[in-house]
Amino acid sequence: MSYTPYMPRFPQVREPGLPAFEPGTERYRVSGGGAIVVPIYAGDHLKVVDREGRQRCEITAFGADGRGDLAALGLKVGTKSTGIADLLTGASEDARTITAALRRRGLSGRIDGAALLFEGDSRPGETVDLTA
Repeated sequence: MSYTPYMPRFPQVREPGLPAFEPGTERYRVSGGGAIVVPIYAGDHLKVVDREGRQRCEITAFGADGRGDLAALGLKVGTKSTGIADLLTGASEDARTITAALRRRGLSGRIDGAALLFEGDSRPGETVDLTA
């Protein structure tokens, strides 16, 4: 008797519950007290979502020359980047990962200023849309 494996006619869902995005859409999750480094280009649209509410968010951007360029996102420096600075001066795995990502892009491991999103009583699901 020969064995023929069952071949599904349609692709299987690999990660149930994840939404399907339009082609070209990327999604990043940031843990509390964490950070990510994401390259952005002119015309890119960013949507920052405060999933739980009351989650302070610091964001910064750099130009091709490595200098801070929040204006590229239509933002102004609103605060010293205490959250980012605390993360980068720590000895955690997140700190090492973020510092290495900044250095790979020719940026210093020090962030002086940031724009502040979702301060105080932000509601769950509140969003900020930005365009580079």
